[in-house]
Amino acid sequence: MRAPSPVKAEQLSIEQLLRLFLGAARLQRAKEMDETLVVISASTPKHLSGKVKDYVVDIDLAKRVILHDCQDWEKNLDSKTMCKHLGKFLLTVGENTATNFLRGVLANMNQWTFTAPKTATTNSS
Repeated sequence: MRAPSPVKAEQLSIEQLLRLFLGAARLQRAKEMDETLVVISASTPKHLSGKVKDYVVDIDLAKRVILHDCQDWEKNLDSKTMCKHLGKFLLTVGENTATNFLRGVLANMNQWTFTAPKTATTNSS
């Protein structure tokens, strides 16, 4: 993913930010998912968490760690590409929260850890 300049990133909409992280096809699939599949259990300035279907979404904003457990996410950990489940979670958590989160990840991509439960104990990058 080629990141836009910091000034431009501040001007990107939630849709544009999600397209950067998911790509057009995954974003479309995220939008088509039923909202009843999303459960938000925490939405605080330091922590976002919940479930999409049976998949865990856990975002530690303070430690800059995103933990998720679907196969698509696990397959794309190194490229830091997000999956449709995370996209749907962010579309549901609220536009301001999601936009601020995505802008923060974009601005500090190398400081964020994308991980899955199987890799959480072994992945320290």
